[in-house]
Amino acid sequence: MDLRQIFHSEYELLFMEAAGFAGKGGLEMFFRAALLTLGLNVVCAIHAQSQHVEVVAKDLPEPVPVEGRDIALVFDDGPLSSTTPQVLDLLKKFGMHATFSVVGKNVEAFPDIAKRIAADGHEIVNQTYSHPDPELTSHEDFLAEVDRAQEVIRKITGVSPVYFCPPDGELRDDLVLLVRSKGYLILEPTLDSGDWRSPPAGEVGRVVLEGVTPGAVILFHDSFPKSVAELPGIVEKLSQRGYRSLTLSELRSGAKKGK
Repeated sequence: MDLRQIFHSEYELLFMEAAGFAGKGGLEMFFRAALLTLGLNVVCAIHAQSQHVEVVAKDLPEPVPVEGRDIALVFDDGPLSSTTPQVLDLLKKFGMHATFSVVGKNVEAFPDIAKRIAADGHEIVNQTYSHPDPELTSHEDFLAEVDRAQEVIRKITGVSPVYFCPPDGELRDDLVLLVRSKGYLILEPTLDSGDWRSPPAGEVGRVVLEGVTPGAVILFHDSFPKSVAELPGIVEKLSQRGYRSLTLSELRSGAKKGK
């Protein structure tokens, strides 16, 4: 029996006991049950987050086999007016290209930024229209999300993405097959910066600079200002080490043959 089952069993017992009593005793039973339910929600949320971290860490693929020290920087969940222009300015300063997984409604909200991403030579990836939870979305609705985002991106930027990025980085096997049936390639990072965990200052840089290897596809989010604030130092150190960021398609097109 897992944590959720244990808590639910205790909750149901207390609730039934409370229902059988009148007055103060029954009310106390009810409040005990309510507090226990709150504890259940907190514990299960923590448990779910720890499970997610394990899955992400375990399932990351190997870096792309490349000659030299090429990598691909990937930025999810944009574009956003508060952060994405800073990322674009930084990449331009260092002469690097990157890959931006964009959300359709954000492209509609900030069309000029989306156009600049394309104009600056970066790759645009489809990340659905509204960033839904795939676990709570039907096949029909999920495809509608992908199609709507593709149309918005094409209409505003003139680009038709070939890659699809799963919301929150994970996708069930049936949805992977569904997306691939539409002709998309799936974006899979090989190094997760962990910025989505809201780590302490300096941790994103440590993870990236200790984990980077040639061919790495490194995941960031331009939706986290703290992560964006660390980027100048990270990109500068990567450049000093001889790393060059390409778009994902450029990186994969330069992969060693036969690997």
